[in-house]
Amino acid sequence: MIVGKGASEHSTLVAGASLPHISNHLGGSALVAPPRSFVSLRVLRLVNALGTAADFAADRASATLTALLIVVGWEREEHKRGVVSRRGAGRAGAGREERRRDEKEGRRRAEVSIRLTVFVKIQKSKAYYKRYQVKFRRRREGKTDYRQRKRLVCQAKNKYQSPKYRFIVRFTNRQIICQIAYTLIDGDRILTSASSNELPRYGLSVGLKNYAASYCTGLLCARRLLQKVGLDDVYEGNDEIDGNVVSTTVGKTTYYVDEVDEDKRPFRALLDVGCKTTSTGCRIFGALKGAADGGLDIPHSEKRFPGYDRDSKEYDADMHRERIFGGHVGEYMEYLEEEDNTKYQQQFASYLANDVEADGLEELYEAVHEKIREDPSPSEKKAFSPDKSFKRKAKKTLEQRKADVQAKKDAKNAELEAEDDE
Repeated sequence: MIVGKGASEHSTLVAGASLPHISNHLGGSALVAPPRSFVSLRVLRLVNALGTAADFAADRASATLTALLIVVGWEREEHKRGVVSRRGAGRAGAGREERRRDEKEGRRRAEVSIRLTVFVKIQKSKAYYKRYQVKFRRRREGKTDYRQRKRLVCQAKNKYQSPKYRFIVRFTNRQIICQIAYTLIDGDRILTSASSNELPRYGLSVGLKNYAASYCTGLLCARRLLQKVGLDDVYEGNDEIDGNVVSTTVGKTTYYVDEVDEDKRPFRALLDVGCKTTSTGCRIFGALKGAADGGLDIPHSEKRFPGYDRDSKEYDADMHRERIFGGHVGEYMEYLEEEDNTKYQQQFASYLANDVEADGLEELYEAVHEKIREDPSPSEKKAFSPDKSFKRKAKKTLEQRKADVQAKKDAKNAELEAEDDE
């Protein structure tokens, strides 16, 4: 016996199949009552009397209504008194008395418990929640793409734990960070790093997050790494910046450097972009180009560099070179100065304060590149000297706190007494 939620213990399911007027409203779909379920004559009469109750389910457009259950309460005492089956009634007088009693009971009970239950398919069952596994913390935070990381980190077994280096590029709200890292079982190890906050050392103090600054940061990271591992004299990189992809093939292997030394192969690293969208012209590829021109062997192509047309499959290297030297910034500075001088003064205030003009951007970036190649080593760390003049106040004891509260109370009472005297 199927009983609706909240019905009494002895409630009985009346199937829609036994009620044609309800079945028609439901499009012929009905639930069949389980076998041996007893429905008294009084119950059936009440249901037939309430046949118009199916009108509230006449909305056939409802997609969530899957079944209509009419649950009617009845008393077990009636079953005990012999209201079982009309086939077993042998006496006509007893049947008339029984019908009379049912009619009287129906008039007495004006309120009939009717419950409408909507059955919706359970999408997530108990088995789903029992087998649910929480994702990694950095995946939940949206910081790590583990599908990408697995392919960047896993090394072939026949290379005997040789580290697989990654060229990591990250952008924050204030700076660009480039790192060379490799992975061990207990986490990553950073071989070297460079930040765009270091560029003021080399003469660039404005525009520390644009494409040109990305190139400078990648160049600084590459030259610093090669100096650390002793390859800065062997692989000097590309001095003549033209925006083209540099590569050399030795045997069946392609190296993305000018020349390959016979004794020492170039330092290879794979680009790690994190969760950043790798759209054409993205600043990530400015850092990649800077590292490649700095002497690192990073597999890449021109398909994501500025100047590549996906439809015609042509690459304009001059457009890329213009981005590397901040040509797009200079054009916007000239445009804004002519169209809206007030906005120009506001938006490029730091440029004007450092006497940086649109015509001198290319010379500025060329000087920065030369200084980076001359001395890519990191600056000396400054010793931290805390301000000892600042000292936290000691926490008050319980007696002191109580005394402060009492003093406030006394002051308030004195104020109220003074008002009363006035």
